[in-house]
Amino acid sequence: MTFADLKKSDTSAEFIRRKFTAEEIQELLQYKRLKGIVFRDCPLGDDDVAQIAKLPQLVNLALDNTAISDAGLAALADAGKLKHLWIDRAKIDGSGLASFVEKGHKLCSLQADHTAFDDQALQLAARLPKLDVLHLTHTRISEAGLMAVADNPRLTVIAKQFSDEIHARFEQQQRERAKKQKTPPEPAALAAAQTALQAFFDAMTECETRYTEFNSDWDKKTIALFRQYGSEKLPERQSGEGRFHRCGQPEGTYGDHVFTDNEKQGRKIWLYTQDSRGFQYRFLMAQENGEWKLEKAQQKLEGKWARNWV
Repeated sequence: MTFADLKKSDTSAEFIRRKFTAEEIQELLQYKRLKGIVFRDCPLGDDDVAQIAKLPQLVNLALDNTAISDAGLAALADAGKLKHLWIDRAKIDGSGLASFVEKGHKLCSLQADHTAFDDQALQLAARLPKLDVLHLTHTRISEAGLMAVADNPRLTVIAKQFSDEIHARFEQQQRERAKKQKTPPEPAALAAAQTALQAFFDAMTECETRYTEFNSDWDKKTIALFRQYGSEKLPERQSGEGRFHRCGQPEGTYGDHVFTDNEKQGRKIWLYTQDSRGFQYRFLMAQENGEWKLEKAQQKLEGKWARNWV
């Protein structure tokens, strides 16, 4: 992209393999509606990004293979509306985040892949009040450094140098430390909620084994299961329609799920499970007319909980 391609009304721009002069950086500041900018293989320096931070509407910024250091990272703390910052292949160790912490910056997600981002920087990132996603693949953070920020229950760290087992242990540590500050579920309530969810798992497994194709019998049976085991807030029950998917494996959708954890949320209980392939799920159980019912289902995808159809 060149400046000739930009319009004053544009809200996004992408520059690839372009060298900017100081005058061109100043010209870029005239495009005050820019909310998202990508710089890829552009030799931007610290002074350049310090100027870019002055864009009044900047929300998303990607810096892939630039020449910035932690001084440039620190300068970006002046971009008050910046929510998502992606840095890849840069000579930073993350110490520039101290400026973000000092200013109470509301950064929501940060990527610092292929950098020298270290455990001290991870500690700084964990102190940012709104940060919930960190991508730190091929960095210098250690397993000990990762576990040290497990006190932050909001933080999702994606670092592909660590195994799935290490990530799972980190998430377990987060839940365990968060539960120390919360009242755990009553044993009787927890047992009843688990029994109710297991009954739904067993019923759905039996249904998938019995009905090998989608037809009116399948619809009637799955609608009945949603009404029997789901709360009035369960989306599948609200739809009034049959289940639109089925598992072709012998164990069915839930036959290989094992309970791994639990968490109280008000009067409701989250039940965590894992299947034989290592995928993680959680199910929100709520009492309805004295019985525990399934209200919501989620699966962990790319480090974040997302809706999952039951």
